[in-house]
Amino acid sequence: MRETDERPHPGAPKPTTSTRRDDELWASIVTVGIAGMLAILFVVLWVAIN
Repeated sequence: MRETDERPHPGAPKPTTSTRRDDELWASIVTVGIAGMLAILFVVLWVAIN
């Protein structure tokens, strides 16, 4: 069952894999962006306090 799922048929549509990869890519971009914004805010607050 796993081998058949990993190897799609030639007539099967392939947008599912591409959309999943795009979702993972967007998720990574969003997480990195949020982490960067939090780091910048932390540095700004730390500088303001000191």
